[in-house]
Amino acid sequence: MQYRKRMLRKKGTALLLSALLLASALPLAAYAEEVSAKTTEYVNFRSGPGTNYSSQGIIASGTTITVTDTSNSEWYAVRLSNGSTGYIYAEYISMSTGGSTSNGEERSAKTTEYVNFRSGPGTNYNSKGVIALGTTVTVTDTSNAQWYAVRLSNGSTGYIFAEYISFTGSNTPSATAAPTQAPSNGSEQSAKTTEYVNFRSGPGTNYSSKGVIALGTTVTVTDTSNSEWYAVRLSNGSTGYIFAQYLKQNSSSSATATPAPTQAPSGSEQSAKTTEYVNFRSGPGTNYSSKGVIASGTTVTVTDRSNSQWYAVRLANGSTGYIFAQYLKVTGTSSATPTPTQAPSNDGTVQAKLTADVNLRRGAGTNYGVIKVIGTGTTVTVTDASNSQWYKVKLSDGTEGYLFSEYLKVTSGNIDSAKPSATPTPTPAPSNGTVQAKTTSDLNVRKGPGTSYGIIKVIDMNVTVTVTEATNSSWYKVKLSDGTEGYLAAQYLKITSGDINSVKPGNSGDDNTNNGNNSNTPATGEYVRVTVGLNLRSEPNTSSKVLTVLSTGTVLNVLDRKTSGWVHVRTTGGAEGYVSAEYVTAYDPSSSSASISVSSVDLAQYKTIYIQASSSGSVTWESSDASIATAKAGVSGQLFIYGAAPGTAKITAKSANGTALATVSVTVSAPEAVRFAYTTPNIITAGASFNLKAVTDTQKSAVRFEIDGVGTYDTTSYDSESQGDNNVRIFSASATISTPGTYTVRAYSSSGGGYSSDYREFTILVVSTTDSDTTTGESRRVSDSMLDNIASYEGYVPQVSPDTLAGNIPTVGYGYVVSKNTTFYNNLTRSEAKAMLADTVNRGSYTTEINRFISSNGLLMSQCQFDALASFSYNVGAGYWNGSGNCYVRTVIMNAVVPPQDLSSSNPYGGKVTASTLPMYQDHSASSTQITTLKINTSVNILDYYRDSSTKQSWYKVSASGKSGWVRAGDVAFNSTSGLTHDLNYVDAYTFGSNLLDWHVAGGNCYIGLYYRRLAEAKVFSYGNYAEASPSNGNYKKNTYGYKVPSCL
Repeated sequence: MQYRKRMLRKKGTALLLSALLLASALPLAAYAEEVSAKTTEYVNFRSGPGTNYSSQGIIASGTTITVTDTSNSEWYAVRLSNGSTGYIYAEYISMSTGGSTSNGEERSAKTTEYVNFRSGPGTNYNSKGVIALGTTVTVTDTSNAQWYAVRLSNGSTGYIFAEYISFTGSNTPSATAAPTQAPSNGSEQSAKTTEYVNFRSGPGTNYSSKGVIALGTTVTVTDTSNSEWYAVRLSNGSTGYIFAQYLKQNSSSSATATPAPTQAPSGSEQSAKTTEYVNFRSGPGTNYSSKGVIASGTTVTVTDRSNSQWYAVRLANGSTGYIFAQYLKVTGTSSATPTPTQAPSNDGTVQAKLTADVNLRRGAGTNYGVIKVIGTGTTVTVTDASNSQWYKVKLSDGTEGYLFSEYLKVTSGNIDSAKPSATPTPTPAPSNGTVQAKTTSDLNVRKGPGTSYGIIKVIDMNVTVTVTEATNSSWYKVKLSDGTEGYLAAQYLKITSGDINSVKPGNSGDDNTNNGNNSNTPATGEYVRVTVGLNLRSEPNTSSKVLTVLSTGTVLNVLDRKTSGWVHVRTTGGAEGYVSAEYVTAYDPSSSSASISVSSVDLAQYKTIYIQASSSGSVTWESSDASIATAKAGVSGQLFIYGAAPGTAKITAKSANGTALATVSVTVSAPEAVRFAYTTPNIITAGASFNLKAVTDTQKSAVRFEIDGVGTYDTTSYDSESQGDNNVRIFSASATISTPGTYTVRAYSSSGGGYSSDYREFTILVVSTTDSDTTTGESRRVSDSMLDNIASYEGYVPQVSPDTLAGNIPTVGYGYVVSKNTTFYNNLTRSEAKAMLADTVNRGSYTTEINRFISSNGLLMSQCQFDALASFSYNVGAGYWNGSGNCYVRTVIMNAVVPPQDLSSSNPYGGKVTASTLPMYQDHSASSTQITTLKINTSVNILDYYRDSSTKQSWYKVSASGKSGWVRAGDVAFNSTSGLTHDLNYVDAYTFGSNLLDWHVAGGNCYIGLYYRRLAEAKVFSYGNYAEASPSNGNYKKNTYGYKVPSCL
């Protein structure tokens, strides 16, 4: 990633290249008392309160954190020890209970069956997990007779259906008593601890530790009815509890712990990639143990998609397990694992077997009571399969009920025979007013407008759906051809017919454009601000329709407070509805202010400009004509204005009561002739064919390339690509150039008439050889292999987003930093992002400074060496190669020369030590006896040279202070290099790589991601090992060549 030079003065403060970026501005955390806590497993540290926010990294199990805000019961705002702030899923945080007060007396209770732990008092609230039968909870509020507010032993708060709670006492116990262990009933089994773990007096971190049990200790598990904490007996007879995740059982058991299910036969296997760091679990749910964390971008094989939420997968090493489907991008085209055609049974009955222990319920849904628990392997008769998620079944004893279909495997009969016959309704042709769209990826159909809502089903790419409501800019309500209704992420839908504006509700409170008030209800003059993500409902009750979801900080105009607990409000866009009074606070709009750094801006159609616009209080940005220009506020005073069509418009900052605070005039001109132009490959071999590429909007029908001194190439051949509502064409023409050199190219476009007068100019480099190992003194560019790796290091960010670990500087594409008052293309397709990366590296100092380094010092450099230095420069800056900044990596490179042919003990050459300390060995091996240690600037006589052709390690035999021995050549410089050749194939690989690894620090903190990138660059520089330099390679994180690892890691 690019950074300004002034940010890169010290070696230890290289800024982290974060590919994990915010997709939207962070909500402000409400004030709360800070509490110390620990993570209970490896967990994502997110930039906002939800899985739709990017991961800033993985936090290890047992890490101490500070919880700064718990107003969102699902996601706690936290601060790490290094000062970084973000959000962690509350379920994975253990902190001391207390601090909050209940509406009345707290009471201890137990659950009477397996029950959902919900985020609110009703089945319309999402489940935060399933609480095991017999789990002890603290009831904090019983004012709602149907749903009790409770607190778990790890401090998480939520609601449980009152029918499934049994009070165990009238008062809160003064101390948590250690429960009596349930008898084993013969179901004891042997197990081993998988790490050092606390042996506790009760099932939870609030119980005292009786000691620490060593890794690999054998224990006897006596009770697994609590799926999180197993009751165990030690070899000395002591009994207690151990966290189940840290136990590996050695034999089968009849206890009720969740078994890891056997994966279904693979059938139609598909390739997929993980979209972020994710747990690889032993079974389909968070109640199954994590077998490890899989890196973002890892390729896996999906063997079963019958469970729409958890896909069964196989890793490259053959390991099998489950990954949450939301974090997998299936690259194949087939749908979920096909169900084989079943042979019809003789009597027409359909039988199935349970694939896990499952609740038999009184109705088709988790809100129905449990009749009994049916064990794994039980055979049942399916009597009604009309509901694809819940089958009505009959047991062998005649009991009838409903089972969740994903845990049933049909063993005989045809499941369709258990569905009531009906003539399928054909999909009607779209009529006037109907909006239809196609999915551009495999998508989850959700129960509500957000990733926090449950998944109804998964639908494939290119499925046509009917958009019934453009709920907000991020989520559309849709209807499928089978009648299923739900919500899809808008960015993965391409409108194929109809006008999306025709299905927008009134207007959403999150819109920046004011379309006017849609009601005559008089306002009271009172304003409130939303304190947490909140539903705007049609009526003052939780069962009414959700009109939209209001983001934290949204300011609302109060219309009345007639209904207790609810506020009748109007959004700035004019939509009316009701919000819970508990989640809004008073707000004074007169306190708002705003200022804009410029008075006017000019930009081409389809481009975005970044300007600085500071504001305080609640401020919205409105356009006088949204068809011409729109505005979106970012973080840290960033404002992004998009040119939608040629014309003029004004962007105005307004307070909640409509007062204009600041204005900027916008002039949008015609679109550019060509957006991006480049070649594939990026560096061209003389006499070899290459492709000229140009990216344009969809109005263009042809492109002309003019290469100075070579010729003109016209083409009408193009591929189409899209990202959201950005659609582009990528034109291509083939060419050949025989003579090495740098050539200027101009790309013009045509929209059906003649070619444009304006053009996109760029240069191409033709070299004599692109062999990765041969060193020459000619100018170079980055190879395609390294461009691909840099793109992987940076991560693909289609929409401009703040880099939270680099002062919120805005970035887009593959690490491109957007400067203030400059225009750029946003919502980039992958080809556009790759073209921008190539153009930035080719034009920028990353290439020019390294080529100047080559020419100024007479260096002979290979392609792989250039590639490694270019990647390093793109990350930390290119000023070190020719500037005065302290960079010992440059010193190691400059120390490398072709040894003089007359070098010998009788004809020594003078030199000096450049490292702070340098060990002298008896032989040219660090495993030989160390003779002494030389200090920096020590004068030496260079007597001999040795280089290992396989390890690429170089040694000098030297004499100093009356002693002689071998030292690493990378840490010694000749006093005079006159007549010597600086050939980088003589760089000592060990010294170079070990010093390169030191550049893993950002803001004073060590980052493992930067260490891995430096490791990859070292592999490429000395060994041309591009394969292991790719994050998708299994050895990417392996220190293959044995470099010295920094002590902090």
